[in-house]
Amino acid sequence: LPAKLLEAHDGGEVRGVILTSAADPNEAGASEDFVSRYFAPWVGIPEDPVTGSAHTVLVPHWGKELGKAGERMTAKQLSARQGELQVRC
Repeated sequence: LPAKLLEAHDGGEVRGVILTSAADPNEAGASEDFVSRYFAPWVGIPEDPVTGSAHTVLVPHWGKELGKAGERMTAKQLSARQGELQVRC
């Protein structure tokens, strides 16, 4: 995927791309509220395994979308290494 992102790039200023989705509540054993991945091949990071800075944007967004503003949420970054974050918006 990082190579495809570089290929599609039009030359404008881009540092990274965040992909995110609400978690699937029907997935067996899933406890997260939302999931994400972060790619930044433009700055030499094909995929960041767990991106704290991306979650400064994701947490308020998903808190509002999921009706959990002010509550604790669990986020999971779905890189090969994976990482789980306990967050509050």
